[in-house]
Amino acid sequence: MTPAGGPVRPVFFDETRRRWYWVVRVAAILASILLVAVVVFVVSLWALPLLPHRPLPRAKEARDTGNADPVANAHQMRARSYAQKRDKRKLAKEIEREHKREEAAARANDLALRQIYGPPAPGETRRPIVAGFYVNWEETSRASLRRNIDQLTHVLPEWLHLTADGVGFSDARTQEDKLDIEPFIRMHHLPIVPVLNNYVPNYPGAEQGHWSTQAVHNLITDPVVRSAFISDLRSYLLARGWQGINIDFEEVDPDDRDALTEFMAELSRRLRPDGLVVSQDIEIESQAYDLERLALWNNFLIPMFYDQHSPGDEAGPGSIAGISWTKREMKKLLARVPANKIVMGIGSYAYDWTKGDNKDAASLTYQAAVIQAAESVDPKDPDIAKVKIDPASLNPYYRYYDDGGAEHVVWMLDATTAYNQWQVVRGTHPRGVALWCLGAEDPGVWSVIGRSALTTNMGPFIDTGLLNTISYGKQAQVDFEGEGELLEVLAEPSVGERVVTRDPRSGLITHETYLKYPSDYVVRRYGYRPKQVVLTFDDGPDPLYTPRILDILKREGVHATFFIVGKHAEENPGIVARMWDEGHEIGNHTYTHPNLALMSDQRTLLEINLTQRVIEAITGHSTTLFRPPYAIDVEPRTGGELKPVILASKLGYLAVGEMNDPQDWKLTKKGPNGEILPRTWRDIVQSVWANRNVGSIILLHDGGGNREATVAALPHIIEMLKKAGFRFITLSQLRGLPREDLFPSIRGREELLVGVDKWLFETSYVAQRTLTTLFALSVLLGVSRQLFITILALVQRRRERRRAFLAPDDYHPRVSVLIAAFNEAAVIERTVEAVLASRYPHLEVIVVDDGSTDATCEVVRERWREDARVCCLRKPNGGKASALNLGLREATGEVLVALDADTILTPSAIPLLVRHFRDASVGAVSGNVRVGNVRNILTRWQALEYITSQNFDRRAYELLNCITVVPGAIGAWRRSAVEEVGGYTSETLAEDTDLTWRIRRAGYRILNDSSAVAYTEAPETLRNLSRQRFRWAFGTLQNLWKHRDALFNYGAFGWIALPSLWLYQIVFPAISPVMDVTVVWALFVGNAWRILEYLALMIGVEMLGAAVALTMDRGRWSLLPWLALQRFVYRQLMYYVILRSLVTAVRGSAVGWNKFERRGTARLDETTPPVQPKLGV
Repeated sequence: MTPAGGPVRPVFFDETRRRWYWVVRVAAILASILLVAVVVFVVSLWALPLLPHRPLPRAKEARDTGNADPVANAHQMRARSYAQKRDKRKLAKEIEREHKREEAAARANDLALRQIYGPPAPGETRRPIVAGFYVNWEETSRASLRRNIDQLTHVLPEWLHLTADGVGFSDARTQEDKLDIEPFIRMHHLPIVPVLNNYVPNYPGAEQGHWSTQAVHNLITDPVVRSAFISDLRSYLLARGWQGINIDFEEVDPDDRDALTEFMAELSRRLRPDGLVVSQDIEIESQAYDLERLALWNNFLIPMFYDQHSPGDEAGPGSIAGISWTKREMKKLLARVPANKIVMGIGSYAYDWTKGDNKDAASLTYQAAVIQAAESVDPKDPDIAKVKIDPASLNPYYRYYDDGGAEHVVWMLDATTAYNQWQVVRGTHPRGVALWCLGAEDPGVWSVIGRSALTTNMGPFIDTGLLNTISYGKQAQVDFEGEGELLEVLAEPSVGERVVTRDPRSGLITHETYLKYPSDYVVRRYGYRPKQVVLTFDDGPDPLYTPRILDILKREGVHATFFIVGKHAEENPGIVARMWDEGHEIGNHTYTHPNLALMSDQRTLLEINLTQRVIEAITGHSTTLFRPPYAIDVEPRTGGELKPVILASKLGYLAVGEMNDPQDWKLTKKGPNGEILPRTWRDIVQSVWANRNVGSIILLHDGGGNREATVAALPHIIEMLKKAGFRFITLSQLRGLPREDLFPSIRGREELLVGVDKWLFETSYVAQRTLTTLFALSVLLGVSRQLFITILALVQRRRERRRAFLAPDDYHPRVSVLIAAFNEAAVIERTVEAVLASRYPHLEVIVVDDGSTDATCEVVRERWREDARVCCLRKPNGGKASALNLGLREATGEVLVALDADTILTPSAIPLLVRHFRDASVGAVSGNVRVGNVRNILTRWQALEYITSQNFDRRAYELLNCITVVPGAIGAWRRSAVEEVGGYTSETLAEDTDLTWRIRRAGYRILNDSSAVAYTEAPETLRNLSRQRFRWAFGTLQNLWKHRDALFNYGAFGWIALPSLWLYQIVFPAISPVMDVTVVWALFVGNAWRILEYLALMIGVEMLGAAVALTMDRGRWSLLPWLALQRFVYRQLMYYVILRSLVTAVRGSAVGWNKFERRGTARLDETTPPVQPKLGV
């Protein structure tokens, strides 16, 4: 050991600075290499994407030979033309006459109804309503809502359905509705008024359903059921912040007319006081509605001005909403309902009737109807598939022949019918319009009934071409050709053109001529092979499930295709390599698994390229296979869904869909009575079997959630299909190409780029694995350590309670109290007074002034000039260790008590410490340090830390004789032991820690006495706290390095205490900033719950340990709530001082005492006295 007072060299000090010179240069070289690699990677990712090397040869396709359409003769065409002209003249005259009568009739009608219903509510007639019915079973409805949201005032989503028994309702919202559609509507500040209808499944879980007359009857005729239902509905609406309800009960029994009215009355009385809108859809020709009374209870009614002729009514084909029918029905309605209560229901769709069938017809969207017309055009007969307006009804229609030669007639509602219907009722001043349904409409309808058009005369604009252009945008549908699950985009949509003409007298549109039909997306499907199947797996690799799936495939001799997620592949490169090495094929499933329909082209490109890079770096091969995430399977329904397929196709990828999807990602199903049951592997197997002949590609998942059922189902699926004669093939075999063509090797310049990629990915992988392991290890070790320390502390406390000492009069050696002071004039007098107030009789106080520039020594000498127990020694500034060594040389006591200059001892502290030295094996005893200036949040955190960490650890470590520090604030030392080990040294800033360790290594026991209490002044500012903790942290690091040879020696001291300091005070705090950033990142990429679980576990165990510590120490319970916040704020400062300590150690800089200025704010806290141990004989 270095002799006390001799020349010393501080640990880590490097006067040459060579260490720092080389560290800086090596770090700069490594950083430059990393920067160059990253720049090359990023630039090449955008400028030189490593995509499939050459276009794949185009697969052969079957040709469509077209339709053999009959040709109408010239006589029929002339007769038809004459009749149309005659009917148009009649209609124009009739419309002109009725226009003059409508205004007068409407005014008289409104006056009569006002006498019955009273004046309208404020604003009822001044704000037109433009509502749109949204349905989640049509992707085009989502696209239309997004495109036309600014044209609406209300959104009526079809979300709620009566249960089959009528006593409850179900919520049919999808995840996309909840996470995307609903926030989108709220963002545009539109009321959400969900539809509640009586369309129920034919049986539990069925996709098809029917309008249930019985369900409505059960609900509205039972007062108890009705009341409970309305209460539940009201709570449901309010809880979700919706603005009302739209009741759509159809096919109601006319005998239930009064009950329906009573239901609406009660609903209105319960909902409208909360500001909720109540509205109701009305079937115009039904006798089940008491319109006069319903008008009283609804904010508005939506009569359905469509389905004049519809499937099931046996009236046969005809206009869907004829103009005369519209006027007639509105006139009858206005006789019973005020105009300001009427929101006119308008449709925009089509019915396809087969000649000779007057009952059934296919329902088509407008878009599907015009696409069919375009595909059915016969160059030999221009009258076939030519859209015309029926002069009697002013509804468009056309005729065509199907592949079997059957004649069809298609009746349509489009922008022209919407305009005409609104024009003939506009003079009666209805409240507005509601469109059924978003996504099925002619996009031109918004030009004539949108929010900005409803109150404007749009006739002149129509005359100048308002409706002449037809554009779907992302609302465009997708037309498929061929059979199979491999997809190729053949054509993108084109804009349609038409000419519409208004009658100059009536102002209504009477002619419509399509110059060019709008086209949709055309996608070719191919690759179907009967009795051959391809197994595909999405969303992996997963470290738990993918290896088990690979084991099964290897055992069964089946090769599959894995569409991998890039970030998962980067985390599990060994699994991806195994896939490739075992003959499986690998496809691109994007890097982070986003919904590409909502992403920009740049984001989509980046997602695809990043995953391609990962695959190339791991396997040495590119992939040409691509499958977009989410519901974009074999039949994308809109341009939005098709967008990633189009982009990938342009880049040379082969888009892969699927038809046999058992939805193994669904973990639950509905039981026979609607209850929620877990799905099993048998459900997956049954679904695959049911769709075995639908397509050639089976979709399963090896990642993204719990896949136990998938793993269990896989061997059964393989066995079942093999027995049924199916052969398992790969996608390359399905495509009819060699594996090398679909997965070309990396060559030439690309090898260099892939090499850079591989190095980056491997470095990233190692870094992620290291951080993940360290995070998990820190949680595991942190929790284990906390529990271990708590158990040790509880055992030690029990021993303390049973520990007995001889009467104090039998052992009272002389005690020398050593106080090293530097500029402590503000606090030294109070500290010495506290020592002299001790109950111990035989002591001396030696204050060593270490070159103070204030009056520290003068204060002591003046105050105790005549007290022989107190003296003050002066010396040049040399550090705390040299000051204590001077005091040691002048001391006469057998026991030394070393105190900081700001410490306030309790009167019993010294005798409680001294009594332990009767045992000759005891070399030092630590006291219990508490914060005496709990005044702000920083000192509260420190007070909590002293009790729950420092004092708690010393209590626990005493049991194993591995206390790591007898603190300078209060500690007693056997003088002979101190002199034996060479006294204090200046090799470290933590001289008390160094002395503790040397005494422990000399074979002495080091004890802790929690009842010997002293109060210290804690830093009250971040600056002072940072300075103090840097001194502590750097001193600890110096001691750990100085005593590194003690690691794994000296019993628990070397096996438990020192490793714990390395881990918890150096390593983990040093890397914690990076780990914290990783944790924050993980919260936003789908691992939030896992991270929060870990944090909850850590904080919970820490709270438990802190509660035990506070109980033992009789601390303030008001400090406990600060613990959680301490982890996220206070500990960040500790990370800083550790990092600063490490940098200082590497730099080799000289570090001084660096004490902070005392303010004298510490006080004794008599409210929480320590437990006094018992004395015995």
